[in-house]
Amino acid sequence: MPSNLPPAVHIGIVMLALTLLMAFTDLRRGWTVLLSLSAFVGLWLDTSGWILGRISESAVWLTIGGGAMTSGSLAAMALLVLLDCWMPIPLLSRSD
Repeated sequence: MPSNLPPAVHIGIVMLALTLLMAFTDLRRGWTVLLSLSAFVGLWLDTSGWILGRISESAVWLTIGGGAMTSGSLAAMALLVLLDCWMPIPLLSRSD
């Protein structure tokens, strides 16, 4: 097992926890799906960039792009969960 794999596992656990928290918010399901999928795809690109970066230097951009995608999605999920706890978000909330 590579020595840098545990950070990916920890990010995956945080991603799963935030996805579950978003499932219980009043936000539209499209936002939950979009942010969860973008975080998963970003983590996949990030991890692929680590592996492929040992073969080619140009694959390092996968790591940078995937990390930015993952961290941006996780930050947006955390912010939306906190905002939904404090106050309703009319533009993003379900109307039923």
